[in-house]
Amino acid sequence: MPKNGKTTSKENLLHIIARSVAEIKDNMITNMATKVDLEGVERRLSAKIDAVEEKVDDLEMVDVLNLQGRVSVLEKDVKQLKHRNV
Repeated sequence: MPKNGKTTSKENLLHIIARSVAEIKDNMITNMATKVDLEGVERRLSAKIDAVEEKVDDLEMVDVLNLQGRVSVLEKDVKQLKHRNV
C-alpha cells in the first residue's frame, strides 16, 4: 500500500497512460505539421531568392551593355579628336 494511503486502480492507470499517449500523438502530429509547413516556406523562399537572383543578373547585364555603349561612344569621340589634331 502506498505511503499516502491512496491506491490506483488498473482503470485509472490505463486512463492516465491513454491520456499520455494521446498527448504524445498530438505533439507528434503538430511537430510533423510544423516540419511540412517549414518545408513549404523553404520552397517558397528558395523560389523567391531564385527570382531575385535572376533580376539582379538581368540588371547587371543591362549595366554592362550600357557601359559598353558608353565606351563605344567615347572611343569614337577620341578617334575623331585624334584625327582633328593630326
